[in-house]
Amino acid sequence: MFTSSEKEYADVIIKQFDPENKYFKERWYKKSCIKADNGMYLKDLNQLGIPLDRVVLVDNSSFSFGHQLFNGVPILSYTGAQADMELMSLYDYLQNLSKLPDVRKFNLEYFKLHMLLDTPDPDSAFEKVFAAS
Repeated sequence: MFTSSEKEYADVIIKQFDPENKYFKERWYKKSCIKADNGMYLKDLNQLGIPLDRVVLVDNSSFSFGHQLFNGVPILSYTGAQADMELMSLYDYLQNLSKLPDVRKFNLEYFKLHMLLDTPDPDSAFEKVFAAS
């Protein structure tokens, strides 16, 4: 588990869906993130010390996986809506990824995140990604 939240806050949330600590053996918190000049936080997966071909970083801020763009899986923020199906979609996506030798190749094709590299602002990034669809 790698979060840009403070440990005290994150542990309370994590305990809700992993009360026995079965799924998240290790945890990285805000202090492990890199604070960018714009005040946003990046998560450097190299800190994990493991090969990144089988690692994904699910985050509602694609900025956070800027160091390993192709490991990133963007997700919409949870708003509390009853009809929110984002986690179910994520589950299906992760099931598909689990069968692949390198998650980065599939992420690259599926999310087209590489197209964001040379865009000056969010509007032009949106146009670039969806024009290629």
